[in-house]
Amino acid sequence: MNKKNKILFFLFSLIPGAAHMYIGLVKRGLVIMLALVAGAGLAMMADTPAFLLVLPVLWFYSFFDAWNKYHLPEDKLAKVQDDFLFFLNAMPENVRSDPRFKKVASANVLKVGGIVAIIAGAYLIWDQIIVRVLIRLLSDTGAEILSQISYKLPQVAVAVILIVVGIKLISHKKRELERKNNEGEDE
Repeated sequence: MNKKNKILFFLFSLIPGAAHMYIGLVKRGLVIMLALVAGAGLAMMADTPAFLLVLPVLWFYSFFDAWNKYHLPEDKLAKVQDDFLFFLNAMPENVRSDPRFKKVASANVLKVGGIVAIIAGAYLIWDQIIVRVLIRLLSDTGAEILSQISYKLPQVAVAVILIVVGIKLISHKKRELERKNNEGEDE
């Protein structure tokens, strides 16, 4: 049984990711915290309260996963991989253990993170500098139109991203099914 203070653990488990950090799963805790903050930030930036519905799911996952890890025997807790990409642990062992897979998965996560950072930075420059200058230069009608476009831009961007992700998921699943059908015919 874990030797950590149960009261402190309970208090930390109320903050998503903090209990994981308390028992030594720092990377996992950090990913959970960042996911929660990113979800809240996305909901506020896109002015789409529906994204806030993801936050309770993250909170419950964090709470129960932390308690599950807390009740693991010391030897099993030591075997739990503390990895930034812990959600990939659901992959089959032969895929997960392949160093090429980890390299590609890490590169893809970094690539997506970089794209998100570039888009967020470009939006901030647009919203905080360019729009403010253009509003002063345009007539009242033009300024109002530009203001509305700038206000709705994050919502449109999130909608486009969701559509693209949905299309990619559907096409990936379709390719996977076609590949399985082709393998079945070869046998």
